[in-house]
Amino acid sequence: MSFTLDEAIALADSAHRGAVELGHRRGGDRRYAVRRLAEAAGYGPAYQVVAALHDDDEERGLGPLLLHRARDVGAPPEVVAALDSITRRPDPDGPSGWEDYQGSLVPRAAADDIGRVVMLLDGLVAMLPWHAQEPAEAWRLHVELRHVPAQATLLAAEALRRADGLPGSFPVERGAFVRWGIALETRLRGSA
Repeated sequence: MSFTLDEAIALADSAHRGAVELGHRRGGDRRYAVRRLAEAAGYGPAYQVVAALHDDDEERGLGPLLLHRARDVGAPPEVVAALDSITRRPDPDGPSGWEDYQGSLVPRAAADDIGRVVMLLDGLVAMLPWHAQEPAEAWRLHVELRHVPAQATLLAAEALRRADGLPGSFPVERGAFVRWGIALETRLRGSA
């Protein structure tokens, strides 16, 4: 791949630095955790690049910006497609100003092999209490209303692709997937 992981990290860091300067919270720790999980799970450079570039904080609007920048600098088509699959699109007619998460974004991500894995890992990281960036009750509701249903959809799509012969390194049963992710994240945190 000609677009390297270091270039993706630099591109994402530049965009995030600008967002921090504008007063938005920094999301780099979560991106870093997702990229580390992808690497530790044996997923290659394309997965790690997408993990480094993704941003799902609509408040900052960095997802669409990073998608366009990745296209502009010549990221490979599979990276651009995966990043597009997990980037929430603006919807001026929607109640939040963004497309529906469960009805639009999650099914699009589920259809892309790289995007699906990155979104699963991102959702897993978001579900871990040590990554919570909001009060406990708000975090719990966010996990229950957003990440648990998304995870069910994404794991079902992953199970179908595995039945078609797609390799994967994590279990596709929800409870086993969460336990696998916690064990892997705990091991990575212990080695850092």
